[in-house]
Amino acid sequence: YTKGRHLYGLNLAKKNSEKMKRILVVEGYMDVIALHQAGFTNAVAGLGTALTSEQASLLSRYASEIMIAYDADEAGQKAATRALQIFKNTPAKIKVLRLSGGKDPDEIIKNYGVEKMKAIISGAANEIEFALLREHSKYDLASDDGKRQYLKSAIEILSNVGAVELDIYASRIADELAVT
Repeated sequence: YTKGRHLYGLNLAKKNSEKMKRILVVEGYMDVIALHQAGFTNAVAGLGTALTSEQASLLSRYASEIMIAYDADEAGQKAATRALQIFKNTPAKIKVLRLSGGKDPDEIIKNYGVEKMKAIISGAANEIEFALLREHSKYDLASDDGKRQYLKSAIEILSNVGAVELDIYASRIADELAVT
């Protein structure tokens, strides 16, 4: 038995073939339990370890879309960034949930209910959006200096994407910040 090769709740999540097209990956056991109790029976968690390439490979065998729902704190967001890198070596489509209203899925469900969690899942960000949102939150965009700093960071992120993605996200940022 090796913790880095197994996932808490996968045995239950596998039974739900309809939802297994999508798996929610969370940080802790309590998040899995809360999500399952709320009807999100496609939730799994690492077994007290950071996500491993073996776990990512295992998940991609069962689902075509992986949704990372790590805690909203800085440690959780850094772990989500690392997980995105690990999942690059899998065929799965990866999204990251933006947890608002609580530090983790368990707290969000307890405080706001199932509908809020459904809305968060519907608004999941892809890798580019996640990176841009992380940078966005670092700066005061009401100031010219904050806009400039954010734009520098955004340019760096977008320098590694294709032409279509560049057009989409550059246009969105330009509209948001009222720049050309």
